[in-house]
Amino acid sequence: MRQTLCALLMLGFWVLAAGCAVPDPAAPQPDDYAGLDKALSEIRTVDWKDALGDSAGHTVTGDVKIIDRFPIPQLHRVRRIWVWLPPGYDGSDKRYPVLYMQDGQNVFDRKTSYAGEWQVDESLAALLGAGKAPAVIVVAVDNGQELRMREYVPAALSGRAEDEGEKYAEFLARTLKPYIDARFRTLPDRDHTAVAGSSAGAAISFYAGVKYPEVFSRVGAFSFVISKDFIGNIFQIRKLFPRDPALPMRFYLHVGTEEDIHGPGSKEMFVTNLRWLAGELRAMGYGKDEIRLDVEPGGVHNEGDWARRFPQAYEWLFK
Repeated sequence: MRQTLCALLMLGFWVLAAGCAVPDPAAPQPDDYAGLDKALSEIRTVDWKDALGDSAGHTVTGDVKIIDRFPIPQLHRVRRIWVWLPPGYDGSDKRYPVLYMQDGQNVFDRKTSYAGEWQVDESLAALLGAGKAPAVIVVAVDNGQELRMREYVPAALSGRAEDEGEKYAEFLARTLKPYIDARFRTLPDRDHTAVAGSSAGAAISFYAGVKYPEVFSRVGAFSFVISKDFIGNIFQIRKLFPRDPALPMRFYLHVGTEEDIHGPGSKEMFVTNLRWLAGELRAMGYGKDEIRLDVEPGGVHNEGDWARRFPQAYEWLFK
C-alpha cells in the first residue's frame, strides 16, 4: 500500500506521506544552495502528538519533536526527523551532546516502527534517572523504505555504483548536523557528536564516522554484519580511511552469535569478520579504550536485541 501511494504521488500530486522516499521536485538540488536555505527556513518543528495525530497506540515517551519534510539535497528527497530532548531541556540554558541515529521509525515508537522499537526514549529516561550516563539530544532520521539499502550502503564500500551511502552520510554531516546545531542547544564539537545504527544502519554509521572524523567521534554499530558481497571494500579500510592520530574515536562494534540472515554459515562469518575489523582498527593505531567489541552469545538480528544492548552501548560511548 505504501509503495502504491508513493507511486501515485509521483504521478503528479507530490504531497509526501511521512517517511515516503520518492523524489520531491520541491526539495533543493545538491547545488541549489539558495533553495536549500529557503527550505530550511520554512521548516516547522512540532510536538510528536501534533505530528502523528491521535496518540492512541503510540509508545513515545518524553519530549520528542518531529520535522515531517526535512530536505536531503544530496539525494533530492525529503525525510521525517525525530528529535528527543532530555528532561529539563526547556527549563535551562544547558547544552548537550548529540546522538544521530538511523531507522528513525523504529527508535522511539512501536506504532510507527516496521520491525519493532529500540525504546531509546525509555532507556535514556531510566539511565538518566539513575545517574548512569550524561544527557544527550537524540536525532533519528527515518529510513527511505524501499531505498533504505541504497541510502545506507556507500558505493566506496560495496563497489556498486547505484549505492548512495556517500550522499546520505554527507547529508548527516553537512546538512542535518549544522541545522540541529543552529536550532537546538547542542555541544557542536566532534567530541560530543555520535552516530549509530543497526545492520545496514550500522554500515552507514561506521562509514560516516571514518569518512567524517572531524564531525563524529563516537560510532555505535549494532549487528554490524560484514560480508564481501555486502560491503566487501571494507577489507581495504587502511587504504580507504587511514587513521588521523589527532582525532581519537570510540567504536562500539556489536554482533550476535545467531545472526544467520544470509543463510547457513553466515552467523559464524559475521562474528569472524567483525573480530577482524576490531583487530584491523587496533592495527591502525586505535587504542583499547577506543574500541569495544561486543559479540553477544545468542544475539539475533532484531530491534528487541538492539533495545537490550543500547543502554550499555550508550554508557560506553558517552562515558
